[in-house]
Amino acid sequence: MGAVVAALRPATGQLSLCDMGFLNALPNRYVTPRRAALAAGCLIASWFLYFAGWGLRAEFTHDDLMNCHRAVFYPLPRLLGDIVVWFRPSYLYRPLPELAYRLFFNLSQFNLLPFRAFLTGVMGMNLFLLYSFARRLTNSRETGILAALLGAAHINISTYYFNTGQIYDIFCYFFYFSALVYYLRIRQQGSPLNWRQTLIFCGLYALALDSKELAVSLPLAVAAWELLHAAPGWRLRAWTGYLRRDLLPLAAAALMTAAYVPGRVMAQDGIAAAPGYKVQVSLAAYLEKTGFYLGELFYAPEWFDARRTVAFALLLLAAALWTRSRALTFCWILFFGGILPMAFIYPRGLTAVWIPTAGLLIYGAYCAAQLREAALRRLGGQRWRPVTQVALFLLAGYGMIQAHTGIRIRWDSWQPEYSSIRNLRESLIRCCPTMPRRASMLFVTDPLNETYSTVFLVQLLYRDPDSRVDQLFRFERPLTPAEIASYDYIFDFVDGKLIRLDPIEYARRAARAAQTGPR
Repeated sequence: MGAVVAALRPATGQLSLCDMGFLNALPNRYVTPRRAALAAGCLIASWFLYFAGWGLRAEFTHDDLMNCHRAVFYPLPRLLGDIVVWFRPSYLYRPLPELAYRLFFNLSQFNLLPFRAFLTGVMGMNLFLLYSFARRLTNSRETGILAALLGAAHINISTYYFNTGQIYDIFCYFFYFSALVYYLRIRQQGSPLNWRQTLIFCGLYALALDSKELAVSLPLAVAAWELLHAAPGWRLRAWTGYLRRDLLPLAAAALMTAAYVPGRVMAQDGIAAAPGYKVQVSLAAYLEKTGFYLGELFYAPEWFDARRTVAFALLLLAAALWTRSRALTFCWILFFGGILPMAFIYPRGLTAVWIPTAGLLIYGAYCAAQLREAALRRLGGQRWRPVTQVALFLLAGYGMIQAHTGIRIRWDSWQPEYSSIRNLRESLIRCCPTMPRRASMLFVTDPLNETYSTVFLVQLLYRDPDSRVDQLFRFERPLTPAEIASYDYIFDFVDGKLIRLDPIEYARRAARAAQTGPR
């Protein structure tokens, strides 16, 4: 253990040259740091696009129908107001992605290709932000490249590619790390943020909050960085000036969080009242959910029980403190503190905690880079650094290829949902190319597995939120013949096909069935 910890310590001096003369004579012109970084960037981009490219063929899901319906028919002035006034209670808990839904649906309706291309671009920028943040945090381009490689793809975040409803997490990640990178870029220059820079930082934070509630951990991340990298020591006078001069952005972000949580999360109609978001705070719940997400990350479902989760957390913390690595300590806080907003509700997939998971990715990348550097020091060959960096990158890439398999299986698993929604939409267009305003319709057999998706789809297809779309299974009593005959349209779903029925004839059949009664 001591050898490993010693290897993680940052190098404090120049590496010694190899004493073997023939090694000193070998040229390094073919493996320069710039060429290696460029090649690594191209390989990471290719790896990312291999996975994300599947998403360009994604179609509407049940989540998309619900989200899009909510966004398209919500009053636009109020939607924009909810984005600007990010802390007020709103029917749209996350209004910024809803605006994207609205814009792209107005642009291309049910053709998701433009929307998916846009989201692929945002995910690509998120990957670059991960690289930028890791490089600034560790002062190591190699760590940034390795972190980007680790974060470029994961089978358990494949819903990013196949379900556009993950836009909330994608947007939140973008604005969260945009704010962090912007903040670090200024603070690492040794100066506090001025009022204009503070407004930009707070604006990015507000957009992250408008995207998803997971962003509330941003003040914790900023506070951790300040305490680890910029705290002035133990002199009271120094702390007084530091608090007044340097921590204004942190204080502003904390006040924003204090307004956002009761206003949009915990309000009477806030997201905490929605099904699946009921908060249950306890240590057992934290360990259970954290272990679940660790299992998702390491492809070890149900392996991280409470004891193993505690042991894993303590091991990472001990290594960070023993090596006195501020970067590793920050990464530990980013994961185990940043996961708090998701640790006390019903568990989601790994996509829901991809922001704090960045802490573990950077932690692993930094350890790998430092171990490589320690091995190089032991061999005493500074001029071999580019070669060993390339070797480490290729080894990590090979490990990623071996670990992340099964993307086609995940793609195939979404086909029934895609096809059922597509078939209903195409069948409705064939049966009724147009629909009068405020039309009433009844679905005898629901084609989308007795969900509200049928209602959302019909109203979106005909752009009429006032149309009446009833589903027979929702009625607690049988409809009378008169009630059936009052509908403008009646549809049934038989053998995978949508059939349009005559309301009068169907009402007569219902009347005869009622008179005959069950045999």
